[in-house]
Amino acid sequence: MKRSIIAGLTAGVVALSLATPGFAEAIIYDQTADPVPFNADPNDDRLRPFIVDKDEYPFRSHWFERDGVATHYIDEGEGFPIVLTHGNPDWSFLNRNIIKDMSGEARVIAYDLPGFGFSETPEGFTWTPQEHAEWITALVNDHLGLEEFVLVVQDWGGPTGLSVATQNPDKIAGLIVSNTWAWAADGALAEFSAQMTTPQMQEKVIDENFLASALMSSAINPESAANPAITDAYAMAFPTPASRAGTYQIHTFWLIFCPIFLAS
Repeated sequence: MKRSIIAGLTAGVVALSLATPGFAEAIIYDQTADPVPFNADPNDDRLRPFIVDKDEYPFRSHWFERDGVATHYIDEGEGFPIVLTHGNPDWSFLNRNIIKDMSGEARVIAYDLPGFGFSETPEGFTWTPQEHAEWITALVNDHLGLEEFVLVVQDWGGPTGLSVATQNPDKIAGLIVSNTWAWAADGALAEFSAQMTTPQMQEKVIDENFLASALMSSAINPESAANPAITDAYAMAFPTPASRAGTYQIHTFWLIFCPIFLAS
């Protein structure tokens, strides 16, 4: 089933990329910071880098500073901690409805990986799964000090989140694995990653924000795809070609670095 879904996605990406017109110049969004702080700490005047509809995403922001770089996360509800990962090219916004549904019964934590969502990008960051796993570990161990938690992994959250689980087995009270993998890319997954790393696709991803705009809109349900409050939340997280580097690089690491990382 998983392989057939990926095979269909590969064909869909090819068709969608061919149907999407090319642009003479790179697309750059006029990104405006949210003018009013919306943080859990009332003394924190940090601004979100772009505006998100607060009906869709009503949560107050939390921030974790590591080496002078701010990582954003949501921490809602009380009770047993549940940590939600996210994939590419999305961020904690993807988990908004899960947070709404579950935060009445548990403490739900959903982060934005460095370079995604509201999080900053560390200088010299190269988007490897090792680097992302280190940031997740620093958040849950050093910053939040979680003694035990349930981990939910999906997409890129699989190879990064599962590393956290294997390095901290005594802290993992439960593991929910959804739509991800923990092995070297082969078959349809390798074909998908190879397609995503061609020069033509690199241009679309970097210059046109293809992953977070056209592809993301085609992957969500039609009602959401017709709602600018939702589609803008995904696209505006990557306003410039430089900010989209991670969305492209991750597919390269699926093929090259993930087999080594997962084997370790």
